[in-house]
Formats: sequence, structure tokens, C-alpha cells
Amino acid sequence: MKSLTMRYSAASVRDLNDMREFLERAVITLGGSEDDAGDLVLAVNEAVTNVILHGYGGEPGPVALCVEAAGGDLSVILSDSAPHFDPTRVPPP
Repeated sequence: MKSLTMRYSAASVRDLNDMREFLERAVITLGGSEDDAGDLVLAVNEAVTNVILHGYGGEPGPVALCVEAAGGDLSVILSDSAPHFDPTRVPPP
């Protein structure tokens, strides 16, 4: 298995562009296509934005992104220290 990781001790919305660029480069470096990279960048950008804006309340917080390649599959692991979100504790949209 091969992997590439980027860590932020205090990620903020200002870091999102760097994270998107890292993800795109990592996916392509690890054998993914440009389409794969675009899809993953879109999904992970949304997830990281939610962590920063909602999990950390807009304040900086630790975030790590790891892209792994194994057996022709790509995985992205997003790690953070924000409080867990419990969807059962909010009203339906």
C-alpha cells in the first residue's frame, strides 16, 4: 500500500485550496485519473468544510488527509478532533 498524508494542526477555511491541490496531486500520483481526482476533491472539500465550519464552529482545528492506494483502489481518510455529529439530535430539514 502506498499513501500520502497532509496534516494541519490548526486548519481553517483559508487552507481549503491547499488541501484541494494536495488531494488532486496525491490521487494522480497514486494512480488515479483526473476524473477520480475531481470527484474526490469535491467530496472531501465538502467534508472538510463541514468539519471546520460546524465541527470547530469556524475556528481552526486539527485536520489530516491521507490518500491510500492498494490493489487498484484509492481511499481518502479524513481525521479531525471535532465533536461527533449526531444527526438524531437535530430537526429534519
